This record gives sequence, structure tokens and C-alpha cells, in this order.
Amino acid sequence: MFKSRRMLVAFVVVPLSVFGLCCALLLFFTLRVVGTHRSPELLSPASYAPDFSLPDHTGRVHRYADYKGRPIVLAFLNQKSPVFDAALQSLKATMPDFDKTGAKTFAISDAPQTDLNHIHDQQQLNYPILRDDGLKLARRYGAVNDSESELRNVCVVIDETSRVVISIPVSDAHVDQLGFQLMNMAACCLNPASTPLVVRAGERIDPFSLPDAMTSTPVKLETTTHSAQVATVIEFLSAKCPCSLGYDARIESLFERYQAKGIRFIAINSSFDETAKDEQDHLRHAGLKFPVLMDKGNVIADQMKAKVTPEFFVVDRKLIIRYHGRLDDSRDPASVTTNSLQIALDELLAGKPVAEPEGHSIGCAIMRVQNSKL
Repeated sequence: MFKSRRMLVAFVVVPLSVFGLCCALLLFFTLRVVGTHRSPELLSPASYAPDFSLPDHTGRVHRYADYKGRPIVLAFLNQKSPVFDAALQSLKATMPDFDKTGAKTFAISDAPQTDLNHIHDQQQLNYPILRDDGLKLARRYGAVNDSESELRNVCVVIDETSRVVISIPVSDAHVDQLGFQLMNMAACCLNPASTPLVVRAGERIDPFSLPDAMTSTPVKLETTTHSAQVATVIEFLSAKCPCSLGYDARIESLFERYQAKGIRFIAINSSFDETAKDEQDHLRHAGLKFPVLMDKGNVIADQMKAKVTPEFFVVDRKLIIRYHGRLDDSRDPASVTTNSLQIALDELLAGKPVAEPEGHSIGCAIMRVQNSKL
């Protein structure tokens, strides 16, 4: 595909529970894509996982710190190996299932950014590719064959405390089932009782004022007694996150249908690496007709404990949270079965309490400043 040897790593963030060790053992004994021996150069169990901060194919920087507290599965894949394309496509095909469990996937390569864009577009991947220049991160994970300076295919499981649970080589056998097998591992380890949602419904948020991305004019959110305004939808979005961008048309459609019913819509961009110019370009392309505000230093995101993009809040006239979570249950519009945000709005307009006021948000981590409270 490319003349020089370039390597790729796929990172899958999965919401493991206290059963993480059992699930890692399950991966070891049941995944037929896994080899039968463990290289001594790989990270040892119980060792701390190395940190990372890498740009993706668009230049946006992703930091491990933004995902700490969440277990991670790393599938290191050599671009020159025969499993490369099949593994990418297997992970891509399994993304809807990963999304339902809150999983997050990255790919990592040392190829130039232009080549990463080519790979991403050609494969039509639904997760970002990060650039590991010189395979520095791969070396820290012990996944590089130093004698040939090339990446070995390896799976690594990291728990929520950032410790390596297992690090094992991947064979060529049945690699087309890699995503499916990883999904099975994630599902068996998911313990809803130990991974509760952050319940926000019923909390009151503080009033705030932020500048409009297009005009710099301050836009306020405050309590009101105006009977025509039933509630306000607040979306935390991104001008760069593929997950967030994929919801632009859906939230705009919701705005068009509900603004006349007394539902106000505002969006907030809290990512430190996105400028007002980035957001202006995004808005011109997306055609969103409600205000998008710039949250410098992610102050409001911290106050509201927003974590990902897109993430939605609905507050009433007194700024009490009535709904918090996702817009719907699938990044693919054709696969949506539950329109969670729309259901919540309909219940509020009918004067009813929201039956399901919390839902897992699916998206990219908000890129916070280093001294963020979260």
C-alpha cells in the first residue's frame, strides 16, 4: 500500500467492570485470533500502561488522560501483515455493538498524515486513526520487533486503574472475527451494577453566559418565568469529532420540529483544541440554525460534568436537568430504534415526568485543558 513499512495500532476503549481479569483470561483462552505464546518483551500484567498524546488523521490531538478511568483494549496491527485490512474492517463492523457498551476505538500508525487520511477514507472507517511517529508509543508497549523495526500484532487489555491485565500476540487465524470476539469479551465483562450512569436528572445547573461562535455576542442561559419556553436543549458538540459531526443533521431536524413548541436549543464547544474559526467553518458546512457557544477552558463542561461529544442535556425553566445523555441509540441513522431525546421532549411537553431521564452518551472525549477539574 505504501513503500515504507508503516504500522498500525487499534485502540478499543471498553467499559469493563470488576470482572476485567476474568474477561482477559476469557480472551486468552477463547480467541482463536490469539497466538499460543507470550513474548517476554511485551508489557507484564499489573504494570502501568504507558501514557499517550497523539494527533489523528485530521491533526486533532487525543490524550490517554481523557480516557483514564475507563478500561482499554489495544489491538496492535502491522500494516504490512496480511491481517491488516481484515482487522480494520472487523473492528469497523463491530462499532455499533461497541457503541452500545460505550466502547471507543482508535487506530494508530506511523504513516504521514496524508496517508492516514487516505487509509481512513479508503476503508471508510468509523473511528479515528492516530499518528505514532517513529512507533514511539508502540515501542513503549513492547509491540515492536526491534530486530526488524516493525510492529507485531498484539492484543493488550488495560483495566480502569490503568494497569495491564494481559498482553498477548495475535495470530492470522480468524482475524475477520477480531471485532466480534473483542465485543464478546466486553459484553461478558460489562456489569451494569458496577458501571452506573452519572445520574444528573434533578440537579440544578448554574446560569452562564458564553460567546456565540459566529458573532462573539454573549448568549445567556438563566432561569425564566416565560411560559412560552418549556425547556432548553444543550448539546456539547465538536467541529472535529466524527461522532458529533454525524449527529448534526439529526439535531438540526429536531430543532426545526421543536423550536415552535417552546424548546430552545443551544450548543457548546468546549474542546481546547478547537477555535472559533474551526466552529465557524463547521457551522457553515453543517447548517445548524441555533447558536453554538465557545466554552474557553471547558469551564461550563466541567460545571456540568459533560464528558463526550455529542452529549445532551435538557433543562427546564428553573435550570433543573430533566434529561441527560444521548440523542438516540445508534450512530447509524438507519439503525436507530430509540429516539431518547425526542421521547424526553415529548414527555416534558405533555407535562409528564421523563420516564428515562438518563442514557449513555456515545462520542469522542471532550478535549480538556491540562488543569481541568475533571
